Amino acid sequence: MKTYVFKVVIEEDPFEDGRMAYFASVPALPGCHTWAYTKEELLRNIQEAVQVYIESLIAHGEIG
Repeated sequence: MKTYVFKVVIEEDPFEDGRMAYFASVPALPGCHTWAYTKEELLRNIQEAVQVYIESLIAHGEIG
């Protein structure tokens, strides 16, 4: 199994009514991003998003 390390950019993304939310993206993986209400949830979400993204690249033969 290969291990990959990616930079994750996390930004606060408040709603108009003041409730806080967070947005995360992975610059090296175009289109790989997610959001959540808490940082803890955000970290779980972005880890899952990266995993699915990489699995898709492997399934399509873009990486081995």
